[in-house]
Amino acid sequence: MHGGDEELLRDIRTVWANALLVNRAGRHLEDIIIDIDSSIADMSPICRWH
Repeated sequence: MHGGDEELLRDIRTVWANALLVNRAGRHLEDIIIDIDSSIADMSPICRWH
């Protein structure tokens, strides 16, 4: 789960050759696509706790 260090996340992206999943707990569904569109993540897991 990503805790908010954007610089670290960008550094990981540059050296990680495989698919990168970024889980940002509590993020609004509309904002999840931002990481994918900006190439920070290849996928973003989505779940909802009841």
